[in-house]
Amino acid sequence: MSNDFEIKKKIFCHEVKEFFISGRKASYLDNIPALFNEGIISKFNIVTDVLKDLIASHIAEKEDFQVLIERYLELLSVLVRMEHHVCYTDHLTGMFNFNYLKTLENELNHKEFSLYFFDIDNMKLANDKFGHEYGNEMIVNFAKALKQSFRLTDLIFRYGGDEFIVIILRDDIEIEDMISRVQNQTCIEKYQMSFSVGHHLNTNASLFDTIHQADSMMYERKKNK
Repeated sequence: MSNDFEIKKKIFCHEVKEFFISGRKASYLDNIPALFNEGIISKFNIVTDVLKDLIASHIAEKEDFQVLIERYLELLSVLVRMEHHVCYTDHLTGMFNFNYLKTLENELNHKEFSLYFFDIDNMKLANDKFGHEYGNEMIVNFAKALKQSFRLTDLIFRYGGDEFIVIILRDDIEIEDMISRVQNQTCIEKYQMSFSVGHHLNTNASLFDTIHQADSMMYERKKNK
């Protein structure tokens, strides 16, 4: 495990150095979190050490000092953006996660919006029968079905496990129309999955009260199936 960490760290250092001395854009390092999944402080320290080494070496003579600093600041901004992505994106589905939903609480408390609470039915049975890898496939494809069923302006979150939340800030969708829209997505056809959903309109200026109301409605609909 330790050797694996050191190898990944060396690769990260190499890529950072290549960025400093080449004309590449910092965005090419976007794949690094999957390779070297350490906290932003660790990455910041490595980037700073590489910069110091370059300044102290002959390489610095070939580069303008100001250019190095500019590239250093560019790289730090990319690292912050990547850290934001890691913190607020669900790694399995690519959707927003609960952490990001929580950051929106104060803003959403003062908006009128429709909230849909989704839960995949019989997920435990699917995991027990086919394995957790199959269960993860179901979750990924259900997330894809939600994404294809709503607009780009609608907010989709993986709330946890097989639960998802969709927030619609403008207009509204009849719950049966929305269920039909999701069910008809081809990406979930082979899983023959069913799901339950609850809906609530935020009128009392509380995001998490609205989530609770939609969750309760979802649970009642699931019981009555």
